[in-house]
Amino acid sequence: MKLKRFSIALFSFVIGAAACSSSATNTQTIRLLTHKQFHLPLDALEEFTAKTGIEVLVFTEEDATSMVSLLEKSSENPVADVVLGIDSLERRRASEKRLVEAYKPIGIENVDETLLLQDELLTPVSQLAACLNRSKSRYLSLPRRLDELPDKPTRPLEAPDSFSALTDPRHAPTAVVPDPLESRMGLYFLVALERAYPENTAGVEPWPKVLEQMLRSGVEIAPSWEEAWFTRFQPTAKESEDDPRSLTWGSAVMPAVSVRFMPELPEEVDVAVINSGCIKVVN
Repeated sequence: MKLKRFSIALFSFVIGAAACSSSATNTQTIRLLTHKQFHLPLDALEEFTAKTGIEVLVFTEEDATSMVSLLEKSSENPVADVVLGIDSLERRRASEKRLVEAYKPIGIENVDETLLLQDELLTPVSQLAACLNRSKSRYLSLPRRLDELPDKPTRPLEAPDSFSALTDPRHAPTAVVPDPLESRMGLYFLVALERAYPENTAGVEPWPKVLEQMLRSGVEIAPSWEEAWFTRFQPTAKESEDDPRSLTWGSAVMPAVSVRFMPELPEEVDVAVINSGCIKVVN
């Protein structure tokens, strides 16, 4: 919740900066460019318009890559006054090609200094940690008496704790990740994999081979992160139920967000975040 309030507040600062430049030319509208995979706080837009009388026209691209490509193509005649949703993967292209202008928004002193860029070309609006998420219950040991030997066939798998679990033939068939060709979250998975298994490093299996091993071992690729998380990833399902997956890749806050879609509030969310191998993404 703190992150959401922070995002909306800073969003107002970004829009406020654009409004100042627009008012100089008596313009009553500003053009905002974003993309479908970036959560745009519409209540902040409405509040801004109510306070200033300036309407915000929103233009939406498919993802951050296509959005920055549009900025590049239209650099001589910009299609927007403000852009939101340039993430860590596109930050370098936007900065090096000077697709945006430097400015210092109101309230920038309230932003975490570690997220700020020295050239002031981009202002952080939100951040997320992309991580492996796993079921809790699928890895719990069944209760037994002290004098009772464990039944090996019913003994649960040891809970995965890193990327290496995805190459384990026991864990790989329980995992699903979003397609990096169709999903930004899937692309973040590849970035994390590349960082964990860099190429041309002595003693380290390069990430393309690791990925190939994961797929051969049974890791499933879902067409979108929504499909991976809300359909294929079923942490509370029994192993015998329609091939449910108990290991997936997604935002570290998704376990809490998922509660909103449950018919009843559970006593405990049956999802744990695997902190090893996470990457931080700043928008």
